[in-house]
Amino acid sequence: MLSALAYSLTRTGTHARLTAAAGTPIDRPGLALLRVLADEPEPLRVGELAERLGVRHPHVTRQVSQLAEQGLVERAENGGDRRVQLVAPTRRGRDTLARVVGAVEAKLSESLADVDAERIMAAVDVLSRVGKWSWDSAVVHPDTQGPEDTESGV
Repeated sequence: MLSALAYSLTRTGTHARLTAAAGTPIDRPGLALLRVLADEPEPLRVGELAERLGVRHPHVTRQVSQLAEQGLVERAENGGDRRVQLVAPTRRGRDTLARVVGAVEAKLSESLADVDAERIMAAVDVLSRVGKWSWDSAVVHPDTQGPEDTESGV
C-alpha cells in the first residue's frame, strides 16, 4: 500500500497533466525552485537554493539558467561580486507558479469533493510525514559525495 502511495505521488504523468492544464510547460525541478523563491521576500543565492532544495549547486545553476531563458527568474550580482548570483522570480514566474498551484487545487478539490475533512486532515498528516522523511533522506550534505562525484573523480 505504501509503495502504491509513493508511486502515485511521484508520477511524472501527473505533473505533465497539471502543467498542461495550467497552460505552462515547466518541469518539476523548475517548479520546485519557483516555489522556494516565491516564498522569500528577497532574492536568494544559488547556494541557498541548492541547500533548501537538497541538491548540488551545479544542478541549481543549470535550472536557474533554463528558467531565466524562459523569463521565469531573473539573476543579479551580489554587490558587484560576479561569483555570487542572486535569483528572484519574475512576474511571469510568479504567474506561472500561481497557475500550476491553481490547477493542482482545482484537481484536488474535484477529486476530494466527497471525502470528509477528518480523512483529508489524516492524509495531510501522513503526507507531511512522508515529505519530511523524503526531504531528510534527500538532503545532500557538503561533506558527502554523491555517486556522480565518485564516478567522475571529483
